[in-house]
Amino acid sequence: MHPSNPKSGVYMPLATASPWPSNVPPDNHRQAIFHSRHQTTRDRIILLFGNSYYPAFQKRAQRIGLCQRWCKLIYNQHSNRLRYHPYRCGDSFCPTCGPINHSKLAAHIESLVMKLNERRHLVLTPKSNDQPLKQQFRRLRYNFERLRRTRFWKTHCTGGVYCLHATRNLRKGQWHPHLHALIGGDYMLQKELVRLWKEVSGDSCIVWIGKPEGTHAAARELANYVGRPVQLDELPDAAILEYAENMIGVRKVQTFGCLHGQPKADKPKVLPDELPERQVDTSHVIWLNRLGCRHAAELLILISQRWPSEGRYIAFELPDLEIPPTVLDVWRSRKEPRDARGPPPAVRAARDAEIQKLEPELGRIAALFFADEDQGVHREAELDNQITRKVA
Repeated sequence: MHPSNPKSGVYMPLATASPWPSNVPPDNHRQAIFHSRHQTTRDRIILLFGNSYYPAFQKRAQRIGLCQRWCKLIYNQHSNRLRYHPYRCGDSFCPTCGPINHSKLAAHIESLVMKLNERRHLVLTPKSNDQPLKQQFRRLRYNFERLRRTRFWKTHCTGGVYCLHATRNLRKGQWHPHLHALIGGDYMLQKELVRLWKEVSGDSCIVWIGKPEGTHAAARELANYVGRPVQLDELPDAAILEYAENMIGVRKVQTFGCLHGQPKADKPKVLPDELPERQVDTSHVIWLNRLGCRHAAELLILISQRWPSEGRYIAFELPDLEIPPTVLDVWRSRKEPRDARGPPPAVRAARDAEIQKLEPELGRIAALFFADEDQGVHREAELDNQITRKVA
């Protein structure tokens, strides 16, 4: 096999001046704004995956390269609501989509853990070795299953959820996997856990257990462990490719005990009379605003208030548009390091209340905007612009 093929288990670092993958288009203005916080890391991932000999990695590079390239605004005529639907790759290695995936996973973990009594955070660590990461994960999962079969565990633990996480020892070149779990049940003596873990693992006695600071914080901490490695900026190219290949097909999150088989929250069903929807791209609304179409400017201002990240792009394309300064302040605050516990409940409640106030006005202006489109106002403006350009 080729030495750079992940299936062979042997990796060669790529050249520092690797060419940009041919299947990944360069970023447009919208992508340059949305990925400005992580542009260096994102470009590195695209170069690594795009220049790999593994076709699956090349497709991942293409998806990451198209992330946030466009955005659809979907208006429902019956509910009078405007939804924001940007294109996201959803890849765990994408520095923009990774935090979004973590937030969704943290919300799901929190909803499950709330059903447990006397919640505790458990960390199990095997002894470091030179085996491939996937084999270490299999052994770690198998040993944890053996631990759950013991009488002590069945007596003191009712169930929980766990995730797999790995760090890299840069000096020794070894992977160091961990198992983080949120469990419920009675008090568990750490000495007995250490003894049982050493008995089932055979070579490790590293066990930590304690009460989490809060359910929300613990759920976010577990979700942050899922996905790409923590020290991505410190890892060499070969280690990143090795990690990505070893994580293919690995279940990173799993429930057990009383939480096993718990369904996810039901999504609201769409009734047949709510199916008619209208779609428009944000860049098209910006173009209509430049042509002087009615309600385009009002719609863009409300969009920037409802979704501050989109407001940053609108402010870049239309510097003369009167976007409230608070929108840009929200975007600047998001560039600062985020607390792993998330925003305080009071801040989240205030933001939700502000969104509820914007929804009716946003729906009203969106209805007027699409009414102009039905009446041919937008088409007339485009035709006038074409005639003006031909005459010029």
